Amino acid sequence: MTTFSDWMVGCFDNRATPVFSIIICVWGTVFVELWKRRQARLQYMWHVYKLEGKEPIRPQFAGKLQEDPVTKQKDKVDYSRAEKRSKLAGSGLFVAFMILLVLASLVAVTVYRLIFEHDWLTDDAVESLPGSSLLPTLTASLIQACIILLLKVLYRWISWQLTRFENHRTQSQFDASLVVKLFAFNFANSYVALFYIAFFRSARYEKGFVGLGSKYRDSCGDTNDCMTMLTVQVAVLMVVLSLHKFAGDYLWPWIKKKWNEYRDRKNKQDGDVIELGHPGMTQGEKELIQHIIHQRQLPQLDMQKWDNYLLTEYSDKVIMYGYLMIFAAAFPLAPLLALIVNLLYLRLGDAKRLMWKTRRPIVQIAKGIGIWQKLMYFINAVAVISNGFLIAFTSDFGKEIGERYGQDGRLWLLVVFEVLHPNLL
Repeated sequence: MTTFSDWMVGCFDNRATPVFSIIICVWGTVFVELWKRRQARLQYMWHVYKLEGKEPIRPQFAGKLQEDPVTKQKDKVDYSRAEKRSKLAGSGLFVAFMILLVLASLVAVTVYRLIFEHDWLTDDAVESLPGSSLLPTLTASLIQACIILLLKVLYRWISWQLTRFENHRTQSQFDASLVVKLFAFNFANSYVALFYIAFFRSARYEKGFVGLGSKYRDSCGDTNDCMTMLTVQVAVLMVVLSLHKFAGDYLWPWIKKKWNEYRDRKNKQDGDVIELGHPGMTQGEKELIQHIIHQRQLPQLDMQKWDNYLLTEYSDKVIMYGYLMIFAAAFPLAPLLALIVNLLYLRLGDAKRLMWKTRRPIVQIAKGIGIWQKLMYFINAVAVISNGFLIAFTSDFGKEIGERYGQDGRLWLLVVFEVLHPNLL
């Protein structure tokens, strides 16, 4: 009788997995290069290709006033290099501390899952309930997703404060420093649990996980099938994070809108409505005034705060891009899921929010997507390495090669996979 786990293994981990991984890695390179070409064309059309050389000083920059020897005008200059390096070092140490906090949360969730598997889940439940063997992994994935969401919001505020503390001279320098902090943390926060399942969970520890005892060894089941566990984790993370964003960007504003409409109707019934304009106004003029008042009450998309619209959108899109690139071998449906989610965001989330839920945002000139493009190159390089190791050492295809040709066969498979993508590395 075929179990749910066996069905998942046959669907997502088969002989087509290496070919699909190669296609995804090549597609990632083509995608970034095509965007690079389009960005260069837009820079030329909008005359922003020399923007950074003309960039003004940030109003928030607290530099020392110094007289220019040529123009005799006072201008703000950077503080000493030693002070600047000390501030950057302090920020770096705090980022490292937050990444250690992510690792600590991974250890805590893993301990919960092991206790669930060995102490709470009985053999009778596994036999009577189909798919119950995946219950510890599923619940642990949900908890991990909630921790990721909580830490992401917390660190976004902290990174904003750290970047302000660094006191950058221009807005592009400020944005680059902020993005690097956010990406470093989000990379660890979003992917560290997946890397552990993919490459370290199959290791056999005599004293158990973090010394809990030999009973609590963190393996991937009797067949040591970590690929299925990784597939479940990636799928749960992508779905939960997408639902959270959809609820925050569309569902919650819709609920607030309905509540405000209910209050307006109740106030009209109670007679607490103030008539606008003068008695001689037409119905069309009154509706126009109501529309203007409604537009003024809409929130403004602030681009200068820690939770600003552009920063959140860029971060979410790049992290989702990392899921479908880095773990393509484990979850081949990730590109399709990302496409569906982004199409929904395009119409239900971003379009409605920009057109109807908020006032028109203030336009900010930019040369391109900035450092996000380099980070996408970085994700492509990590994707080639990650998918190569997944195929060679985690997938069933790699295990078959290992049984036939030994560890040397797996290493040669890894080398062949990496050589197929020289441009990425």
